[in-house]
Amino acid sequence: MYAHFIVLVQHFTFLGAWQKRGLAWWCCGVLQAQSCQMTAVVDALTRSHGQASAWVKRLGRFLSNPRISDELLTHGWIRWLSDRFASPHWVILVDETKLSDHLSVMMVGLAYRQRAIPLLWRCYDPKRYPAEGQVALIGELLTRLRLLVPSQIQLTIQTDRGLGTSPDLIRCLLGLQVMFLFAGARDCPFTPSTPSAISSGTALVAPTPR
Repeated sequence: MYAHFIVLVQHFTFLGAWQKRGLAWWCCGVLQAQSCQMTAVVDALTRSHGQASAWVKRLGRFLSNPRISDELLTHGWIRWLSDRFASPHWVILVDETKLSDHLSVMMVGLAYRQRAIPLLWRCYDPKRYPAEGQVALIGELLTRLRLLVPSQIQLTIQTDRGLGTSPDLIRCLLGLQVMFLFAGARDCPFTPSTPSAISSGTALVAPTPR
């Protein structure tokens, strides 16, 4: 598994050699442990590679390095996917997931073989929704994604019924010049501003951007 990840992290050109190794080992540990908690990751790696104290120090140095930012890691991750997923058209899924009453996650993912590969996400307290609101939250994630994904790749955004009934969100996506497909209830009113927008009764489809 480490051999695969050490190849992947070569796309993270902003990392040094030791930082690339640290990221590869961290990814291996998370997959083996099925958890991102340090103790679980260390336990998983210790079963096959070395002592727990050594892993705590090694991974701790990597995770606490202030020069490694989420934005840089995200850029490297999406660039690697762009190279490996040779398709001129990406279907992007937007979904909100709640982990019991502890955490809510708004995720933007790439649809792939009936699964979603996470691209960008935002975590927040389910009892304290982000102050900017749902539309601005989704819009910020998709704006970042459009900047990170190569411009020659066309995006189609898909949401479920809980997210796809907002006129403000539709206007936001039209501003990004992406296609979209929204699931909606049959009794959801829809008044098209252009004949090229199609309502099928349960879905709303935006025209191809020019």
